[in-house]
Amino acid sequence: MNFYCILEPKKNSWVRDLFSAACRKQGVNYEEIDVSTNKLDFVNYPMLLPGDCLYRAVANSKNAKKVEYCLVKEGVSTFYNSADAIFRPASGIKLPKFGIPIPKTIPVLTNDRDILKTFSENLGGFPLIVKAMGGKEGVGVMRVDSLESLCSIADFLYKSEGNFVLRQYINSRESLRIIILGEKVIASMKYKASHEGDFRSNRKTKLDNVENIQNNPQIEKIAIEAVKAMGLEFGGVDILLDEKNNPYVLEVNFPCHFGEAQTFTNVDIAGQMIDYLIKKSYSLNKK
Repeated sequence: MNFYCILEPKKNSWVRDLFSAACRKQGVNYEEIDVSTNKLDFVNYPMLLPGDCLYRAVANSKNAKKVEYCLVKEGVSTFYNSADAIFRPASGIKLPKFGIPIPKTIPVLTNDRDILKTFSENLGGFPLIVKAMGGKEGVGVMRVDSLESLCSIADFLYKSEGNFVLRQYINSRESLRIIILGEKVIASMKYKASHEGDFRSNRKTKLDNVENIQNNPQIEKIAIEAVKAMGLEFGGVDILLDEKNNPYVLEVNFPCHFGEAQTFTNVDIAGQMIDYLIKKSYSLNKK
């Protein structure tokens, strides 16, 4: 059996280390598919066989997504519950349809002043959040405190033709990262505020603002349902708690950077992922 990992080796070295070690323990062949811009051989990439396992570790690469789509076929074990789940809308659009609580979100951005005023009123007024989709560790999350600021930021962002959303601001000082695998919570941690004038609790740190989470069945159920709603069997769910401890799902990350959670919790997340894909492979290919 082979486990194929779609990645960019220079950017995803931690993925290589964790998965290659996990594969050795399980007696599975670890294979890489390098989708770095100058290394991608779209003609001669491997042809997966029924029984093989596949995971795309690169989050924001069109090349990686195209290769993944070509490789997924009947009998190949992935973390999708159907082939259609590869192409899915953003969680801010899909999750409300399943009754999952998220901050009120407008999934498009304009630089029209009148429409921006309508948006801000619909979201409950300022402050608001402008989020660049695809960022990580808080990068691309901007707090906007006035219509004047929103208009000037929108002028700049609109011309960049990026993917941005406008979102209700939740007054919170902590967020949760919950790792879901096969409808179970396998690891979780809490990010506390930085105390440095930064509203983002999940900004890049040295794990000095991370704490363990006490078991909360309600929040865990929300995280599990959020991953299922996205058509996934694995994901990192980011949840914000407001001042009254009401949970709001910010995002379902897939693929997700689970290395930090594995380090902090000492849970072998990579090993459990490989084990899950192996068992799913056997189930898919029963005769």
